[in-house]
Amino acid sequence: MDACGHRDAKCLHCNAEMLHKDLKNHHDNHCQEIMVPCPNACSTVSHPRISLESHFKTCPLQVVNCYYSSSGCEYTGPRRELRAHHDSSIQYHMQLIDKQCHDEKDRIAVL
Repeated sequence: MDACGHRDAKCLHCNAEMLHKDLKNHHDNHCQEIMVPCPNACSTVSHPRISLESHFKTCPLQVVNCYYSSSGCEYTGPRRELRAHHDSSIQYHMQLIDKQCHDEKDRIAVL
């Protein structure tokens, strides 16, 4: 009887009830309480799947856009390298902002 995949089972992490045959899929893909490693491999610490989105907001290996992307900077890279990008791109970013200001000034003049 224990080998029957159609017996009732309960997830030990979230207490969801399902058939035993569905337990592995639930753990691998759906259980929000199971501990999972960061997909960016930032550390050996695991997080409940439900908190991964929150973790991504501070993960040093999460790929992020430059703060100046709205001005035209196309840099994307790991969060931990963003400071170095900003420090080495000050002149470039100022040129982008200057162009953006001139474009906005021209747009307003047309109104």
